[in-house]
Amino acid sequence: MAVIFSSILPGCRSGKSATSNGLSNKVVVDEKMVQPPTSDTASMISKIVENKGKYIGQPFLVLSADLSLKIKASLMEVGNSRTHAYGLRISFLDGVTTINAYQNYDPSSPLRVLHIKWEELISRKDIEEKGVLNGDWTSSHQTFYNSRIIKDIE
Repeated sequence: MAVIFSSILPGCRSGKSATSNGLSNKVVVDEKMVQPPTSDTASMISKIVENKGKYIGQPFLVLSADLSLKIKASLMEVGNSRTHAYGLRISFLDGVTTINAYQNYDPSSPLRVLHIKWEELISRKDIEEKGVLNGDWTSSHQTFYNSRIIKDIE
């Protein structure tokens, strides 16, 4: 089954729609391209958590290089603090899906995230100035977090 979008998205191919109505200039995306299979995501997260000793005390770059799925979204973990983030939740689903799943918590949701706690708190002001807020993961996010030292992974 395919999902049809009317604009070009990363990883999509242009072409006729999957329907027989003859519409052109549609983009066809396999569902597998929209989100990774839940079992692959859960398996990768389990392996990372089981081997977290390899990553604790290391920069985030070491962990991100070992991920078999692409990071697609992130959410800051701020707890009761309004001024600092103590961690990050990375998701392998798009930003809108990730944020909606957290706002409308559903225990049956396929959302699987990797919880990363930092050795040092990160100023929320720095996060906002760099534009690396909650939502879709970008190269700016990667650059910002690459040198952050991991304290724990859940």
